[in-house]
Amino acid sequence: MTLSNGLQIDRRCYDALQEMMDACREAGYEPLICSAYRTQETQQDLFNNKVAKLEAEGKSHDEAVQEAGTVVAVPGTSEHQLGLTVDVVDVNNQNLTEEQEKTPTQKWLMANSWRYGFIHRYPNSKSDITGIIYEPWHYRYVGKDAAQEIFNKGITLEEYLGVTQLRKNKSRGFCRGSYSALLAVLGVLRILGVLVDVLGILLAGVLLVFGVFALLHVGHLLFVGCRRSGRYSVSMTGSAGNIRGKLKKLWLTRDGKCGKIP
Repeated sequence: MTLSNGLQIDRRCYDALQEMMDACREAGYEPLICSAYRTQETQQDLFNNKVAKLEAEGKSHDEAVQEAGTVVAVPGTSEHQLGLTVDVVDVNNQNLTEEQEKTPTQKWLMANSWRYGFIHRYPNSKSDITGIIYEPWHYRYVGKDAAQEIFNKGITLEEYLGVTQLRKNKSRGFCRGSYSALLAVLGVLRILGVLVDVLGILLAGVLLVFGVFALLHVGHLLFVGCRRSGRYSVSMTGSAGNIRGKLKKLWLTRDGKCGKIP
């Protein structure tokens, strides 16, 4: 859905957003939506620009990428790409800095956004859980029930969903690349596990074949041994010029010697 300023938002939160903005204005404040839905290309440009800026300040590329990921979400992970998030500032202070929290508009939004299904997504002192710096302008639509519970408990979306262990914990030295690397390692281990299973099945098959051949070989040796010992006999009987051969069955006596069934 397209907003009056040309920005776009997911239709699932369009009505709730309009209602929240109208209520904020009726309370005497001046909210301004400065960012909403972003395409992959837009997010990539924002991320690349942040990386370039940090590199210009003297940071290595890896350091710049790691730090940029805590300020501008890595392309493909930004909530703006869902269309359920907006950045809202006060008309009288449109800078995306921590000073936003002091504006009348932000104070009202932080206290009332949950009533409309929105949450203050990246609160102060929660960066170790969310992996993102404090952003007093970033609001995410989650629905009224979830928003109320999150607000009442004073928790983040990660804590509400129980996925805090999957986030990059900056205080413990994790970065966004670390999580991706972990997933890659787990993927390799899973593939190796499948290969081990396949090799195990093949090995079992080979052992089975060898076992069958071994049994056949032992049986052949027993047969040949009995034949050489004279315990293998063929009796010939015939009548009217017809000869019938009868092969008597062989058996092993209790002492292991060859014998024949009488």
